[in-house]
Amino acid sequence: MQAVEVHSGHEYYGITIRFTDQTALNFTFEPCAFTFPVYSGWTGGNEEILKKYKSVRSHIQRSEQHSPVTLQPASNGGLFCLT
Repeated sequence: MQAVEVHSGHEYYGITIRFTDQTALNFTFEPCAFTFPVYSGWTGGNEEILKKYKSVRSHIQRSEQHSPVTLQPASNGGLFCLT
């Protein structure tokens, strides 16, 4: 492994692992919310599901590039250091 880059921004998070053979493994994490609407009745004291609706996911629009923070293997015995 050559380096680990951690990308952090308003719209997404990312991790890039760079290897010495000039390849990389990228992970992108998008913050989002899911909702699962359920319409229920409670007339008898217990929930009775009357209708389940289609789940809804928030959508993130990517509009800008973010500068990565690079983590290098640490020389002091730690795992990584910021560069």
